[in-house]
Amino acid sequence: MAGKRTTPRKRAPVKNGYKKTTITIPSSTHRRFEKHLKSNPGLSMSAFLTDAGEAAIG
Repeated sequence: MAGKRTTPRKRAPVKNGYKKTTITIPSSTHRRFEKHLKSNPGLSMSAFLTDAGEAAIG
């Protein structure tokens, strides 16, 4: 992974609430998230997928 973030993640505000998107993830990704959560309590699925995406891009 790229490195620890120095600021907490927050949802970007949108007019009249928050933007919500429903996605489907593979079982293997969910298992990796569960393992990762044990060492990083409080990490959200969104944050994990962002980190995994950044790592995949380079």
